Amino acid sequence: KRSRADRLLQWGDALRCIGEFDRATEVLDEAVELAKALDRPRTLGFCYTSLSAVEHAIGNYDQAWKLATEASTFITPSEPGRALN
Repeated sequence: KRSRADRLLQWGDALRCIGEFDRATEVLDEAVELAKALDRPRTLGFCYTSLSAVEHAIGNYDQAWKLATEASTFITPSEPGRALN
């Protein structure tokens, strides 16, 4: 389950990069729910960051800002070599 949340995050980012914004949002929303269920705050923060990037790409700047602000509450420094918790 842990790696599934990370894979969903990466998949959502890839979908955003190719302009599949609706599908990216669906995948990232699933990643958010899984990260919450697994109590993985940094993964959750990265999910919100990715959702923010989707919203920015489609011109929803207020929502992008809200998601980025939410992400910042979950992303904190970690020891070297640990990108995700």
